[in-house]
Amino acid sequence: MEKSRALLLFFFLLFLASPFPAASEEKELKAAAPAGGLGNSNTAVYIVSFNPVEGLDKESLHIETLSSILGSAEAAKKALIYSYKYAVHGFAARLTPEQAAELAKVPGVLSVMLSRTFSLHRTGMLHLHRMGDF
Repeated sequence: MEKSRALLLFFFLLFLASPFPAASEEKELKAAAPAGGLGNSNTAVYIVSFNPVEGLDKESLHIETLSSILGSAEAAKKALIYSYKYAVHGFAARLTPEQAAELAKVPGVLSVMLSRTFSLHRTGMLHLHRMGDF
């Protein structure tokens, strides 16, 4: 009995100590926003995906591609929020709708999608005490 309590306590503490990815990603996106909100009120975060390219530094390719649209490497580095390197080949960047449309025409770009935030719905845990009523 004592062993099971210790195990339960261990897993509970492990759960509390683990980072919550959704919260940290939201903080990263907010931190990436220029001072004063969005900066240009016409910008939004877009997710850009590429055809897989082997042998190239992905982040350099992302900055180079953004530079061709934004005009300079400095502007590209400011707009770049995150480079995806493992499951998806692409990046997240703060762009205007016009820049996003221009980027969609670049060879090798598969898609340019407006980033959206999804929230999970709870299961109604507060009503579990009424399960005997069914």
